[in-house]
Amino acid sequence: MPHEFSIYTPKEKSLFTDINLKPLAFLGLVFSLFILNELIDLPQEEKFRTILLNSLWITVALVGFYYYSLMRIDVMITEDQLTKKLKFHPNYIQIDTTIIPLDTIKSINFILKDFKINPIEDLILRKRNPYKNLSIGIGNYLTIELKNLESQKIQFQRISEKELLKVKDELIHYYQKGKISLLNVTEALHITKYEDIQQFIEDYPTKNVN
Repeated sequence: MPHEFSIYTPKEKSLFTDINLKPLAFLGLVFSLFILNELIDLPQEEKFRTILLNSLWITVALVGFYYYSLMRIDVMITEDQLTKKLKFHPNYIQIDTTIIPLDTIKSINFILKDFKINPIEDLILRKRNPYKNLSIGIGNYLTIELKNLESQKIQFQRISEKELLKVKDELIHYYQKGKISLLNVTEALHITKYEDIQQFIEDYPTKNVN
């Protein structure tokens, strides 16, 4: 059975998105500073101080919640956003229920930026970079250009840094068929040393078949 990768499906943007809330958070911060200034200037007005102080705490709480949500946005996804699957077969690629025959593909390209970090790894990485968030590995992209000039682009999850090695044979087959570049396939398979790349070229000659 071929290895499956989970496809990430973003949710539609709502009122509570980064773009909509960022100006509100900034205005809230300015409002908080204004209230602090008023509290300093009106020490004798107990009634106004109570109102302003309550407003201050409410505003600070809202602004704090917003920025906390930004820091943890990478783990705030639901299971239904990862239900679709990506599968690599020797003669086709399957994206959920869509089958793309290999002979209809012009090129395949990966952009690999992310992989899932478990809590143990997260603690280790935070010692090196305390501002790094726990990642769930969805920052990876696959673009398939078709011969009919159409294209498919998906975002998918890697549960480990070397997960694509589980489809090594399929990726090598795509390379030999001229569907994926040498640079891209060696990156996906974590082949980085010059001598290893040269050995890869020797072991897997391309067939120049489109």
